[in-house]
Amino acid sequence: MGAIERTVAVYERLKGRKYKVTVENRIEFVLDFDKKYYHHLAGYHYLTDVAGIAAPVYGKARFYQRLKNGRIKENEILCSQLFHNIAERIEYFGMIEEILSAGACKIIVEFDRRKADSDIEAKFYLYQRRGNPLLREPVTYYMLFIGCDKERNQYYPATYIVEHSTKYAAGQTMLNCKIEWIE
Repeated sequence: MGAIERTVAVYERLKGRKYKVTVENRIEFVLDFDKKYYHHLAGYHYLTDVAGIAAPVYGKARFYQRLKNGRIKENEILCSQLFHNIAERIEYFGMIEEILSAGACKIIVEFDRRKADSDIEAKFYLYQRRGNPLLREPVTYYMLFIGCDKERNQYYPATYIVEHSTKYAAGQTMLNCKIEWIE
């Protein structure tokens, strides 16, 4: 199984569940993984040098379905000269499952994009960290950003990032949360 096929297998498992997140500040929301979110989570919007990949004309949900069914071939994506921009996302896509593992005493970050000098539109992010910046060890953050459609009061997986610095963590408000699988 190739790297892209593995991301689809992970996403199929993610789509099979709904995740109830209860934050210590009394915000509760349900997160689920619709087909249309896969495209951005995997980072395909960066692959602008391959026709039909960065901006699929038939929509992101259908892009996912075509990829899943083998109508878009893995080598069409891997041949992009810009693939290096998403290689870590693809390699560590399975970390999203670890980030969303059920349990109490999890940390959620109330994201302020100004503090991170970022364009990411998100209300929160959940993460896993490898390494410890306080001990001056190399650090990698695997972050699942969660957006909020305020009109519908709906939360969704906005983007997934693999970062080797504290850029997105510095100065942010960290809160406790609990994650439950409800389907």
